[in-house]
Amino acid sequence: MGMNLNKENQIKDYEVISEIMEDYLRNSEKGLNFHKITDGVLKLSEGKFAVFNLYEEDGEQFTTMAVSGENKLIKKAMDFLRIDVEGKKWNHDSIRAEKIKHEVITRFS
Repeated sequence: MGMNLNKENQIKDYEVISEIMEDYLRNSEKGLNFHKITDGVLKLSEGKFAVFNLYEEDGEQFTTMAVSGENKLIKKAMDFLRIDVEGKKWNHDSIRAEKIKHEVITRFS
């Protein structure tokens, strides 16, 4: 039974990835759809939140391109902090950089 569940998860994962790729191919002239990618990462990881941060080439700043997750909680947090995270540029943080330096995708508990 465990093997079937694993195969079902693999099929679901391939479907999510295929959907993202198809969307990109259909709309490639518009560039990457960061929300679609972030939503897909969230589905694949089965996490509660996902954030897509895009670093500048110099590595000194990054921009939060998309946030996915339980929308009520995200909105409440952003309202509390009085910021709109999406589109915000952030300065390099050496502590965060140390935590993620060997990862393309980083998971935090």
